[in-house]
Amino acid sequence: MFSEQVNENNGPPMLAVILFLVLKFVILAPKKQSIIVTTLSSSMGTSPSPPPTTATTTQQLGSINVGSMNQARQGHTGTLLTNGKMLVTRGGNYVALHSAELYDPSTGTWTTTGSMKHQRRGQHTAVLLTNGKVLVTGGHNIEGVLNSTELYDPSKGTWTSTNDMHSKRMEHTASLLTNGKVLVTGGGTFSGFFRSAELYDPLTGTWTTTGSMNIQRTKHTASVLTNGKVLVAGGENTNDFLNSAELYDLSTGTWITNGSMNNQQEEHIASVLTNGKVLGTGEWSNVSVV
Repeated sequence: MFSEQVNENNGPPMLAVILFLVLKFVILAPKKQSIIVTTLSSSMGTSPSPPPTTATTTQQLGSINVGSMNQARQGHTGTLLTNGKMLVTRGGNYVALHSAELYDPSTGTWTTTGSMKHQRRGQHTAVLLTNGKVLVTGGHNIEGVLNSTELYDPSKGTWTSTNDMHSKRMEHTASLLTNGKVLVTGGGTFSGFFRSAELYDPLTGTWTTTGSMNIQRTKHTASVLTNGKVLVAGGENTNDFLNSAELYDLSTGTWITNGSMNNQQEEHIASVLTNGKVLGTGEWSNVSVV
């Protein structure tokens, strides 16, 4: 009789314990799920709009009106200055120009700056030097192909003449080397193409000849590699459009051939990538990687 009494008294507590555990699981489980959802919502934000990277990419695919230059130009150059402004030089619309203007990205406006010493219709080069000045070389005007060069000083907005190149050139390249000098390669005149090259020294303002390329080239590209050498690729000469490439070693002043691109390219663009390779894209071709 005592044993039965004990069993009857122990029954309800055991059921209560089981019921308590079940209720605890049911009540607490949703709370844990709610905390997880809240944490995710907090990290993702409440807006249903796409992530910022998607918006940025979409914006990059569009175009922004930055106003018009003061003069219509073709065959001109654009050089990014150390103060963040863009210097546009020369070019012309059937008439050679000696004017230049500046674009200010902070205001989105164009302003005229000092005019160059020589009118240049185009096919010249403009390269930013380590001292912040801009060296402009060659090109052509109504008088013919030019070998004159001049310097733009952004601090004064003025141009000064410097020594002439050894050869008259248009459609050549100008590359700032790691030693501060400028390498000018190839190009030509209306009567022929060049394989010659020369160096400009900003410290002395003088030009010296250096080793000649293996092939005559115009409308080619020249890329300064991470090892300091210069890769020249593509272009054209009297024979055809070119897919050949060669390397300039500034320590020896010599050129060596460096294989060929998959496609003939001229008036193309060559970009040095972060992995040290060079990507060539543009006219008369699709894409080549050197």
